[in-house]
Amino acid sequence: MSEQDLQSLIERQDKEWFSLPIKGNMNRYIVAMTHNTNVSARRLKQQIKEYNILDNVNLWGWTDKETNVQYIDISTSCKSLDFAKKLGKLYKQIAIWDIETMSEIRL
Repeated sequence: MSEQDLQSLIERQDKEWFSLPIKGNMNRYIVAMTHNTNVSARRLKQQIKEYNILDNVNLWGWTDKETNVQYIDISTSCKSLDFAKKLGKLYKQIAIWDIETMSEIRL
């Protein structure tokens, strides 16, 4: 993914959430590994390279409903809710996302 593609994605992020698979399959629970607000395309590209060693990597955008802050993060996904919650706490995340119910799970 080029920096131009990433910049285009940043500029059009007006949805409540979006997900773009980078590597691997998407599982039920999305967990961000970064904590990006106002991120540049260059920084996203660097983060994609850093986290690409994992089996499951996604570009994930969402808007925190409580603060209206938008995030674009590098994320992974898990099948287990318990593991997703532990991983979310490890990465100091506000919430994880449940694809099946299309809802956030606050941590």
